[in-house]
Amino acid sequence: MKKKKFRLANFTLFAIFVDLCVIAALVVINNAEFKAFWIPTAMTTMSHKYLAYTLYDVDTVNKIMSENYIEQNTEKVNTGKEFGRIRKWEIIYYFSLVYLFLVHSQEFNIAKRMFGLCFSPQ
Repeated sequence: MKKKKFRLANFTLFAIFVDLCVIAALVVINNAEFKAFWIPTAMTTMSHKYLAYTLYDVDTVNKIMSENYIEQNTEKVNTGKEFGRIRKWEIIYYFSLVYLFLVHSQEFNIAKRMFGLCFSPQ
């Protein structure tokens, strides 16, 4: 004969596990950060809007979507043209200053590691 208590104990453990999973899912779904992620993601698709409306009511979806918008940036962007382009000779000049500083400093090993062994100090 089979023991019925053993089957009841397994079913009880399974039911407790399912209850804990449901509680964890409810906590996650009601989290504000999850709402701010889930609703805009679902609403910006063409065919998956039901994912937002399945979990949340229309008022919540409208509230989250009204808070989620992109502001137009009206500031002038610095393209570098106002100050002129950096010329090749300027790059060589500044690179040579850094080179001279590193060669004549006490940390010559740093310079050797940075630039390789392509030069030797005089």
